[in-house]
Amino acid sequence: MGSAEITLPTRREAAAVDGFPRGQAIGRYLLLDRLGEGGVGEVFAAYDPHLDRRVALKLLRQGEGGQPGTAASDQDWRALLREAQALARLSDPHVVAVHDVGVFEGRTFIAMEIVEGLDLASWIERERGKYRWPQALGLLRAAGAGLAAAHAAGVIHRDFKPANVLLREQGGREPDVKVGDFGLARRHGDEARAATITMARSLADTTGTSGPDAIPPGTPYYMAPELFDGAPASVRSDIYAFCVTMYEVLVGERPHRGTTLTALLAEKHKAMPAIPASIGLPRWLIATIERGLVVDPRARWPDMTSLLGALRRERSPRARALAWLAVGGTAVGVAWAF
Repeated sequence: MGSAEITLPTRREAAAVDGFPRGQAIGRYLLLDRLGEGGVGEVFAAYDPHLDRRVALKLLRQGEGGQPGTAASDQDWRALLREAQALARLSDPHVVAVHDVGVFEGRTFIAMEIVEGLDLASWIERERGKYRWPQALGLLRAAGAGLAAAHAAGVIHRDFKPANVLLREQGGREPDVKVGDFGLARRHGDEARAATITMARSLADTTGTSGPDAIPPGTPYYMAPELFDGAPASVRSDIYAFCVTMYEVLVGERPHRGTTLTALLAEKHKAMPAIPASIGLPRWLIATIERGLVVDPRARWPDMTSLLGALRRERSPRARALAWLAVGGTAVGVAWAF
């Protein structure tokens, strides 16, 4: 970067970060702060001294993502690299950029663009009762465009949900929307199916219940029914997750509310109750959501491009901008990238 000033960690930043000292080198990256924890690893803010920029560094748990050494791990590692390379080549304003993939002391790391803001799940909670459907639909359409771009590059998300849609707020204007936490670290093939079912049967649901039939918070509610039956993730399972998210944002609750795995699966394998017209959404929008949530994946939207085409009936960009100016609320920001 020529004469660009290099900003090294301060003395305060030399304190420990969850077992790693601040300034610890992971590959070429220097750890700064811990941002959060996901299903397969931890996320840190890190500094890249080569390019003088901050990045989000996802450090996977031992055994996740695969490392070279055995046939199974080599297969996962090659799959991870293929998908990371596809995302790295993808230059889309609605996808969190992937910069690098490597291995540190037997653990895979992924270096990504860092997004300063909040996720869609947090935005829903903060703005509940304040936003109108055209405003929310603008965010969803932008996230859908990111998902469509990834699909065009051959990458399936595998874990689309509001917590993985990141918003960079812009002071009264429509936020910058980016889709993150693609399932780069998820297992492939038979291991993927087993891991999906194992994850769904893990302990502690949102009601505080625990046991073999409890639901972990979040992800299972967005999973297509065929994934619980062992089918591989696909474009249409991503579409299902996207439409669950649309339902939650626009209707104000999730389409399925089972509090145990058995109850949730029973709901997911039945035809979804119709969205009542009294909710205030236009009929064309209700029909768009409902088609994406049918049990048979063959009857869903065939791809995100078709679904997004159905969502273009919304008002003009000028009307959306005016809707944003009418919404109050103070921006709350956290650095988040998955």
